[in-house]
Order: sequence, then structure tokens, then C-alpha cells
Amino acid sequence: MAERNILRLSFEEGDLYTPRLIALSYGLLLSVTLVIFSSISLDRGVLEKISPILPMDFGLLETSVSSLCALAAFFLALALTPNSQLEEIRPAHFRCYAAYAAVMSSIVVATLTLTVFFPSFFLYHVKELRIISLSQELLLLASGIILTKIAIDALKRRPPSLFGVPGYCLILIMSFAVWILFLEEISYGQHIIGWSTPAIFDGNIQFETNIHNFHTNKFEFIYYNVAMAVFIILPFIRQEIGRYFLKKTLFYIPSVRFGVYSLPMLCLFYESWTIIPYRIEWIFGMFVLILCLYKLPSGERFIAQGMSAVYVIGSCLILVLGANLIDGYEVEEMRELAICVSLFAYSLWLANGVKARSERPEPDEALRS
Repeated sequence: MAERNILRLSFEEGDLYTPRLIALSYGLLLSVTLVIFSSISLDRGVLEKISPILPMDFGLLETSVSSLCALAAFFLALALTPNSQLEEIRPAHFRCYAAYAAVMSSIVVATLTLTVFFPSFFLYHVKELRIISLSQELLLLASGIILTKIAIDALKRRPPSLFGVPGYCLILIMSFAVWILFLEEISYGQHIIGWSTPAIFDGNIQFETNIHNFHTNKFEFIYYNVAMAVFIILPFIRQEIGRYFLKKTLFYIPSVRFGVYSLPMLCLFYESWTIIPYRIEWIFGMFVLILCLYKLPSGERFIAQGMSAVYVIGSCLILVLGANLIDGYEVEEMRELAICVSLFAYSLWLANGVKARSERPEPDEALRS
């Protein structure tokens, strides 16, 4: 009898996850096919941008490619969207998530407003040592400080180890990565002090003392997709990771809510529209946000509805009016600002988890939902 119940449970779980695996397979297969097709038939590299920015091409070929991108994005969104309703959370946590959603949505609204009405002002303030650039650097600096402090605190509070690596080492690795990002952003101090670029950096696209501008498109692709994986994908598959792989990883992966409210960062891919993976990710974010509308409790639903409206309307308007951009990289800087906001929010979330661990032998996962 017990064996029959186990078999029935396995069968039911298979029924639950098999459609999502099929959707994931279709989405990935179609995405890879589109990338190969674009590199062969559209006569451009996989990570090649069009410069200067031109009005969006709504011709037959590009429209067909966009439709197939939308289909691939829809399959991927179906694979990722949670099956069950999310539970209510405490009012204090609700306020934190509401503030996070408001900031992320505001970045999209500000991008659209500046693109359409104030393109010159927009271009001026994304340059080094201006408001938008400084905001990124300050958020990276704050995140680095928080993660370093967490790593020191973790020596006493002992967060879970993974694969034999102590928790404080894992957090120290995170803080090291953030400090490298910060130093790359300020060109290791060149933006502040203003020294001449050494001869060893002659191949640098922006003639700066940093590494990422030697191969900007490749580094950006890695940076953006790692950010999407950490702040969006992993939270959405958190339950599956805990169930089928390693439960201790749940301590380091935020909840589905964090993934939902991080989605606006995917709305800011206009200047990279010609890059097929970005085009799919842009549409994927829209579908996931819409599909999650009724997975959230009724008290949170209005937040997701507002975010969905900002995402959909903002995407449509910037497709039509995005050619107002002067240099094209302005939207890219706002995308990086959104990533920095997500990183800062994650640092605070992890700090709360480490602090809670000192108060309980095993932190209650519900409190970190």
C-alpha cells in the first residue's frame, strides 16, 4: 500500500511538472533556432547592435522574427510561472516589496519620459559623474559594503554551507564580485582622479582603465543574463531547487515575489532590439508578469497590475518613439541602474536572513517570503 501511494505521488508530481518541462523545451529550441537564423539570414552577428539607433523595423521579415520570439518567450514564461497561488505575507514585508516594485517601475517610467521628451537631458545625465551614472556606482558601493559586513557577521552566525564551502566564504565571494563590478564602473578610480589611460589599455573601446570595454557586447551579455538568472530565474524555480537538489540553497535564493518585482529590468532592451536573446527576454518579462497577476494574493495584485501596465505601455511607446534617443546607450544605462537596484535589494534581503539566523537555529523560510 505504501509503495502504491509513493508511485501515485510521483505520478501526480510528474503531471504537475511535465507540461512545464515541455514548454521549456519548446521555448529553448525555438530560441536557439532564432539565434542561428538571425546570424545567417539577417546578416548580423549574434551580439551585434545597430548603430546609430534607427526606428524599429516593422517589415515582414523582422515582424515574423518578432512573432516567433514572442512564441518562444511565451513557452519560457509558461515553464517558469508558478503553478500555485502565493501566500499572504506580513505587512512589513509587503511594504518592502511594494517599495521595490515602485522603484523598479519608476525607472521604466523615467526612461520613457526622458526618451520621448528630454533626449538631450537624458544623454547628458547618463555620462560619467552625472546623476544616473553616480546612482549606479553608489548602489554598487552600498551593496559591496553590506555584503562585506554580512560575510564578517556570518563568521559568528554560520549561514548554510554549500558543497562544502562555508557560508561566510560564499558571501565573501559575492562581495568580491560586487567590488569588482564597482571598480570596473569607476574604471578603478580613473573617473574620479582623471589619470591618462595607460598604453596597455589602448584597445579599450572607451579608452578607459577597465576590462569590460575591450569586449563590451560580450561582457554586457554575461552581466545582464547573470543578473536575470540571479534576480528572476532562480527565484521562480526556488521551490524546485529546494525539492530536487539542495534545500540549503533556499537560504541564498529570494522568493518568487522578488523575481516578479525584478521583471521591469527586462523592459529596458530597446537599443539591443537587434540581438535576438534580448528580444526574447524583453517579451518573456512581459508574459511572466501578466501570467503572475493572479498568482499573487488580492492585496498585492494591484501592484502587479500597475507594473504590467507600465511594462506593456512603456514597451509599445518606446518601440515607436525610441528613435528619439541620441546615442542609443541611454536606455542601456537605465537597465544597469535597475540591475544595481536589484542587487542592493538582494543585499538587504540576505542581510535580514543572516540576522534572523542568529535569533533562530533554523531560520523560518516563511519570514523571508
